Amino acid sequence: MNPSRIDSTAFADAPRALAPSGISTAIAECLLRSAGAGVGVVDRQMRYLQVSDTLAAMNGRPAAAHVGLSIYDVVPKAAPTLESFARRVIDSGEPIVDVPLLIEHPAGVQRQLLASYYPVLDDEGAIVAVASIVLEHTAGEESTRRAINVAAREADRARVLRRVMARLNEATTIPQVASIVVEDAIHALGADGGFLAFVVCDAEGRPTEFEPARIAGYEERVTTRHMRAPIVQGRPVSQVALTGNPIFVESPEAWTVDWPSAPEDLESLGFHSFAAVPVKVGERVVAALSFSFREPHCFDAATRDFLGTLAEQCAPALERARLYEAGRDAAQRQAALLATMRDAFVALDRDLRLTYVNARAEELLREPADELLGRRLADVLPQIIGTPVEQAMHRVRATGAMEQVELSERVAGAWVEARLYPAPDGVSLVLQDISARRRRQDATAFLAEASRQLATSLDYQQTIRVVAESAVPALGDWCAVALIERPELDEWPPRLERVAVAAHDPQMLPLAQRMAERYPIDWSSTIGLPAVLRTGQPAFVPVITDEMLGMLAKDAEHLALMRALKFSAVIIVPLVARDVTLGALTLCMTASGRRFDADDLALAQDLAQRQALAVDNARLFLQARRARAEAEAANRAKTDFLAVMSYELRTPLNAIGGYARILDLELHGPLTDQQRTTLERIRRSQVHLAAILNQVLSFAHLESGTVTYDLRPLRLGEVVADALPRVEALRAAKRLGLQLRMPTPSDERGACVLADGEKLQQVLHNLLSNAMKFTTTGGNVSVELLPEPDERGMAVLRVADTGIGIPESQLQTVFDPFVQVDRSLNNPGEGTGLGLAISRVLARGMGGDLTVASTYGEGSTFTLRLRRV
Repeated sequence: MNPSRIDSTAFADAPRALAPSGISTAIAECLLRSAGAGVGVVDRQMRYLQVSDTLAAMNGRPAAAHVGLSIYDVVPKAAPTLESFARRVIDSGEPIVDVPLLIEHPAGVQRQLLASYYPVLDDEGAIVAVASIVLEHTAGEESTRRAINVAAREADRARVLRRVMARLNEATTIPQVASIVVEDAIHALGADGGFLAFVVCDAEGRPTEFEPARIAGYEERVTTRHMRAPIVQGRPVSQVALTGNPIFVESPEAWTVDWPSAPEDLESLGFHSFAAVPVKVGERVVAALSFSFREPHCFDAATRDFLGTLAEQCAPALERARLYEAGRDAAQRQAALLATMRDAFVALDRDLRLTYVNARAEELLREPADELLGRRLADVLPQIIGTPVEQAMHRVRATGAMEQVELSERVAGAWVEARLYPAPDGVSLVLQDISARRRRQDATAFLAEASRQLATSLDYQQTIRVVAESAVPALGDWCAVALIERPELDEWPPRLERVAVAAHDPQMLPLAQRMAERYPIDWSSTIGLPAVLRTGQPAFVPVITDEMLGMLAKDAEHLALMRALKFSAVIIVPLVARDVTLGALTLCMTASGRRFDADDLALAQDLAQRQALAVDNARLFLQARRARAEAEAANRAKTDFLAVMSYELRTPLNAIGGYARILDLELHGPLTDQQRTTLERIRRSQVHLAAILNQVLSFAHLESGTVTYDLRPLRLGEVVADALPRVEALRAAKRLGLQLRMPTPSDERGACVLADGEKLQQVLHNLLSNAMKFTTTGGNVSVELLPEPDERGMAVLRVADTGIGIPESQLQTVFDPFVQVDRSLNNPGEGTGLGLAISRVLARGMGGDLTVASTYGEGSTFTLRLRRV
């Protein structure tokens, strides 16, 4: 029997217009199936809706022929009596039971009947029909007594079902449902014990054990055994859960025969009969309902129908209770969660009235929940009217889409982030105080802008003034920056320069100036600015009281001035860079009455560090620029001096060379061998000194930037061949081996370069003469022109020697001007130390480069790279 099909089955034969909607399933089914009785249902117009076969036989016509007819059409003589009882039931709502009637059959036969009348209610509790149970008495007093007992029992069960259904509709929890079903059924059945237990399944949906919901009428040992009892094949109640079929045992003998594997026999438990029925939701067994009887009990069709109906009514009630408890538990968990949320939570109905606020919301709105609930949010916070949050609430309510907005301090007294969510009955708001986050964001933005300002110019005084002005009133009502003029002197007291002073109220500046002039800084003080500059530690006074001002005041005028300035908090932090205190940053709260906290101190320290770095970097840059200018001036003076001296020395040197030549020609008379030897020494010294002067003059020209290059395509092999004769005498004198590795003309694809021929000759001469000069007698010098260009497409010429080499520590300075590397322990170097410096400058001036590689004790290799054509 399925309650969902009552309108289409229990009254299937009734005309559609006469079929009652929502008539109780349990009563209809129980009445219509009661054995041995005539059962009929009539509507308020006394028309038959349903008739049992027994009543149809009593009335002398088929059951189907009753439906839709009036009782006056079927039993005209008895109809007035029957209607009177039916009207009484309709008017009072109470049943009339066990009424003896003498009714004449339509065929003229007199019948002695016992009738009972019951109201039939719809889902809303309105009486829509009357059900009658009629028993015929023809077997004397005993038959009459049995009939009366049966009718009374059926009537009582009908009343039980009606009461059970009414109470189940009101039950909201599983214990309530279980108690109603078990206890009322025990009374109706005359049972001695009842048991309702849920079926617990494993992950695969297989029944595993019972979880009792209600146990009544059993001894403690039986009750204990049924707590979380396992579901085992072969046990009666377990079989109900496994098969979904009811079980009825009318005697201990039947128990022993049908259930031999049961752990205990029925009689040992003190019972004689037993019944168990499944409680189903759809086809799934969710619980088992069982009853035990100490006296013999016959489970007739009516009893079985009663139990089946009871189980069917129990299933939806249990499901409703389960859903209710789940919803209640979820609501309780939600309420507990909302109550412990760190964020404020507010629920609004469709009129935007407050229906729920948690504790954090009470704090944020500054009122208790009792005074908030039922009020419109706009009445609690009138400043939100017309703001984005009010507009967002209306949009969320209209569109059902979540939104997020921010409320400023002006609106909520603090920066608040509001997340708005649609709800079935209105809007929910999660309000998070983001004041700290906004302060961090504002601080980060301020520091970023301050860094940008400080980095835009070397005029740090001007940029510090700009930053100080932007710090008011964001960081404080006052901002002042003072710098020590000569921090490197470490003098005390220091000489201070007041770089910036900014105030939220500019009219207070003259008052502050007056106080500074009237009461200058006491450098012996252990607090305030003197202590900060002396120790490098900040001074942090988050709250300044009038008592503190009184202690600091030097006289009444001083106290009056400080009161007039309305100091309420102060921070002084040092400007420190490279462990040197450069000055101090001072922030004050005055007329606003605001206070400082640890975050403000950290922000002030960060700003002071950035200002200190800006000041230090600017000063270092200016110092470096001055030093560079001074060095460049000195270098120019040196270069000019060398150029002048070179020109001045060249004239007498040329004269010496000319006179030596005259003497060598013996124009003034013959020379002795000794005189000729001396004259040769004079000539060599003159040539050597002239070469030195030429190098100095060339370097001076290079440094002055006046050298020009005549770049033309040249064959590098030919230039090398032209340079070798100029060092031949030196090579021969030291008996050095010379290896030339030059590509053949056909292979000289990378040897045509773009260079200035004269300057390339000078570079090659310097490299070859250096290699021979610093190679010991009998050593080797090699010149190699690579046939292929390098990875950059440059022509490569290598000049290598087998000398001692250059120490690794001097490789970086070998190309510096006036640097000579003594590559021989017993041979001091000659020359000016300009050859390699000039050669690299010339090589780079022609678009190439000159590098060196050396292994000390093995020799050196100089590599010249030039652009190919």
